Amino acid sequence: MRYQGSIPSDELNVESQQDLHQTIYKVREDIQALKYNTAIASLMSYLNTLEAKEQLSQAEIESYVLMLAPFAPHITEELWSRMGESYSIHQQSFPQANPKFLVQAQVTIAVQINGRTRTTLQLAPDASVEEAVALAKQSQSLQPYLNEQEIRRVVYVPGRIINLVI
Repeated sequence: MRYQGSIPSDELNVESQQDLHQTIYKVREDIQALKYNTAIASLMSYLNTLEAKEQLSQAEIESYVLMLAPFAPHITEELWSRMGESYSIHQQSFPQANPKFLVQAQVTIAVQINGRTRTTLQLAPDASVEEAVALAKQSQSLQPYLNEQEIRRVVYVPGRIINLVI
């Protein structure tokens, strides 16, 4: 292993793989759309994720430095050299996101009662309105607000928010 405290790339758990590949995808899309601020924000968010870990894999470190290279060319060139890599970092290809890791099994949605956010729920990204409402009704944190009142209207944006109007 070349990096102190690193773990082999093939031993990354699924959550780490998802974080890595979703960041690669987001940064690539933002660069192509000339949305540099949001690309940098994604890199900063991913850096916070990496800093929370005890050990990093080579793939995480190399991919991060490669994604950072367009924004900080001089420092990434130095880091690339200190990592023991040959040639210039700017002659390397941008990391590719694996589509297998871009699909999320669960998403967090905000649950509102009469337009005020009361809690969040974990749902499948393609959950139906009926599934979302049923899960919201079962939530203990919403019981004081619902207290068996009739739900008159439901506004549901899949993967984002559900608003129950009572």
